[in-house]
Amino acid sequence: HMDQQTSEMTVLVVDDSRSQREYLKALCEDARLKTIFEAENGVEALGVLAKQSIDVVFVDLEMPQMDGIELLRKIAQVKHSQSVIILSAKDPSLILSVGTMAEEDGLEVLGTYRKPISTDQICKSIDTFYTYQSSQELPHKNNHLLKNDISQAIEQGDFFLAYQPKVTNDACQLKSVEALARWEHRSKGNISPIEFIALAEKHN
Repeated sequence: HMDQQTSEMTVLVVDDSRSQREYLKALCEDARLKTIFEAENGVEALGVLAKQSIDVVFVDLEMPQMDGIELLRKIAQVKHSQSVIILSAKDPSLILSVGTMAEEDGLEVLGTYRKPISTDQICKSIDTFYTYQSSQELPHKNNHLLKNDISQAIEQGDFFLAYQPKVTNDACQLKSVEALARWEHRSKGNISPIEFIALAEKHN
């Protein structure tokens, strides 16, 4: 099932080096990704994204004209693709900080890797992509939630934080934790953030 899903994924490889693009495309094919677009700079990448629905973008940070950081910002602004894999020949801690910045811009960062990347790392990133997709597709079963419910929950302290560790891809070292808001409703059980954030925004 996973293989079938994977083969339907569309990826875009952005790197100014032709040999790096060829290498990445070969790895993607090893990971059973069949629909692969490529671009040699940020401007070309945005052109592809404007015409084509892309699931995952591989972004090289060191490119002339428009570097990877600027490209990530633009992808976040135009919302053509939500999921990115960040690659660089530079220091891993720099790549991580760019990854954190991209997440703050609203992108789903599937991996931050120092070149050369491996097929195994691509497969791990694809797993992350599908985990993320399924968490976004939770059924909206509590549509009858009211403004009242949320005010009451705040007063009674029913919101709490869950901490999700974030580890580096290569050495599995803890780099940070993500603090996630959770709501345990007294009669309706766990309420998904997809619902309670929408509700909070709706009622200011």
